Amino acid sequence: MSYAIAATARLRGWVRSAGVRAVVAAAALAFASAAPADPAVADALLQQAGDTHQFAVSALGAGATMQQQGQTQAARIQYEETYHIAAALHGELDELNAANQDTLARGLYQDRAALERAIALGATAQSQIRSYVLPPIAGLVGDPDRIALYQQAQQGLIRVARTLSELRVALDAS
Repeated sequence: MSYAIAATARLRGWVRSAGVRAVVAAAALAFASAAPADPAVADALLQQAGDTHQFAVSALGAGATMQQQGQTQAARIQYEETYHIAAALHGELDELNAANQDTLARGLYQDRAALERAIALGATAQSQIRSYVLPPIAGLVGDPDRIALYQQAQQGLIRVARTLSELRVALDAS
């Protein structure tokens, strides 16, 4: 039980610090739009998205652990936090796509096709979050005992991880 409480506390702390990181990322993007686009901004945003993805995976697992321990209300709260983390990931991918579009518009790339692929993969990851991650997690908030929904969310996060990995390769090539 203390592990579940500690995990929840860590995730709540992360959610608070995620707000700070979002402000820093927004400031970086604001600066990037005023100055020539910097592909390093996209690299930093992709790293942040990868970190957020890992937090979503951890939060989903923590919710399942709480439910297995019979802590239904705690699991419900954990799944709600997981939903918010996944939604934040979607927003981070919006920022990444904006940075990549800006880089494309300004011609700051070595391989246009790779950058266009990175942009398409960012949109694919967002679509996967909307279709395969957020709906089952929302269902878990309502009914934390539905194992099938947990498995769907878990598989959705695996899909997103694969897409983020492909996005990294495309962005590195661009």
